Amino acid sequence: MLNTPPARHVSPEKARDFRRTRQSSRHLASRPLASRLLPSGRPASTPAGSGKRSGWGWGRARLAALLLGSAGALLAGCAEHRAPGTIGYVQGFSGLVTADEPRAVLVARDVLSSGGNAADAAVALAFTLGVTYPVAAGIGSEGTCLAWNAKNNTVESLSFNPSAPGTAMTPALARGLYALHARHGSLRWEGLLVPSENLARFGFPVSRALHARLAEMPPRSAGPSGSAYDALRMAREGDTVRFPDLASTLGSLRQQGPGVLHRGPIAREVLAGYSATGHRLSQESLQDVLPAWAPSEGTKLGNGRLHALFGNGSPAASAGTTTFSVADRSGNAVACILSLGAPFGTGDVVPGRGFLIGAGGSVPGQALLLVNQNSKEFRASASQADTGPAGALQSVVEALDEGTPPADAIRDAAPPTGASARVNVLSCPEGIPPNPASCRAQADPRGSGYALQSGL
Repeated sequence: MLNTPPARHVSPEKARDFRRTRQSSRHLASRPLASRLLPSGRPASTPAGSGKRSGWGWGRARLAALLLGSAGALLAGCAEHRAPGTIGYVQGFSGLVTADEPRAVLVARDVLSSGGNAADAAVALAFTLGVTYPVAAGIGSEGTCLAWNAKNNTVESLSFNPSAPGTAMTPALARGLYALHARHGSLRWEGLLVPSENLARFGFPVSRALHARLAEMPPRSAGPSGSAYDALRMAREGDTVRFPDLASTLGSLRQQGPGVLHRGPIAREVLAGYSATGHRLSQESLQDVLPAWAPSEGTKLGNGRLHALFGNGSPAASAGTTTFSVADRSGNAVACILSLGAPFGTGDVVPGRGFLIGAGGSVPGQALLLVNQNSKEFRASASQADTGPAGALQSVVEALDEGTPPADAIRDAAPPTGASARVNVLSCPEGIPPNPASCRAQADPRGSGYALQSGL
């Protein structure tokens, strides 16, 4: 016989409250999730016009508003925030760039906009010139740079030009740029080579600056026919050209660093390519090429110090030389001279590697940086591929420091005519970082180069 528990007496008031609670729960469960969090209108238990809110309904409304407000703020933050290394990360002024080829300038601008500094932009710009302006730059080229580090208050020169006159150039560009990045760069090395690799692989339109120099391409003395550079000879302004072998080499440099050109299987390909095209390059010379740093003391000019690089190459070498300058929002600056020793170097391409072999000799050109090392400000830079008369380029910098507009400073200096005499300048009379609004960038109006102030 089962024992049945005695019945419990429930008051009518409690029974009524229980039924109401159960009905309310069933009604809530039948509603969509959004309507549970965001009840529309006033709670059913609140009399119209009472001005009161039930505790449960008001609590749910506050919770829903808090959740949606937090989610909205999070989504808005995600839309506005960009990570370092992403174009647009820097809001406002990010720097100045000038060079002899416009697309390379745009690549440097994007690096500055991504939060990169002057050294980062210089590395990306130089590799891009090797693709879009092979008349004077490339993996097979050599060069020198001046680098101003505002934080450390130092100016140094970097040399990567080991070749002797009368010989083919040793490919030193990659190791030189790697040294610049290792000492002064801030973004990842791999990302700085992506733009040049993509341009070489997927193609780029021939710029007016490059097209104007195509007539100077020397005849091929040796090497395989059908090179991508043979197609470049026939290109018109705006035609798309691609360098797939060069893209492969840039990809290896991006992934493994510059050492792959100097030791290992790719280095052996380079040595064989030099030999196949009639040029001598020893394994020791290829392995041992190293860039060299040296402090720059400079000379007093006004309230600042003028730091200079002076080359001594021949006029033919000047025609195969290019220069550029970059300054960033913190006042760091880099000015470089790159050279293939003659227009398009020797005219020969390393088979399978896609880069032109440079004609050895001294690197010509001039590059000047004016900085105020007391206030740690960048003031001006000027560069040209031609060695030119002594003092002519300095007069440009002096005029810039006095506030002369860059175009007028270039015109008044009246440097010699010719592509190698083109002058590229950056001017900040009131200095970076205190007053970037005073800055101007100017490519020589007689050429087809480009200059810009990013974010102004």
